[in-house]
Amino acid sequence: MENSIMITFFLGTIGAMLSLSGIIFLIYCFTYEMKNKKKLYKESKISAGIGIIIGIIMITLSILYFYKNI
Repeated sequence: MENSIMITFFLGTIGAMLSLSGIIFLIYCFTYEMKNKKKLYKESKISAGIGIIIGIIMITLSILYFYKNI
């Protein structure tokens, strides 16, 4: 029981950090002058979106794992 809580907390924390960093990076891309560099701007949006999606998946898996092991 104690290990499942630690694993859940770890996965949820990593997922939240990935999602938050992706959101902050997207805000940075929109506010910074990356719009002049079209290719870099497009690639940065894609990588930030992937980070957000992976973070949401990790948070979802940690919640499912926690409720499965209660």
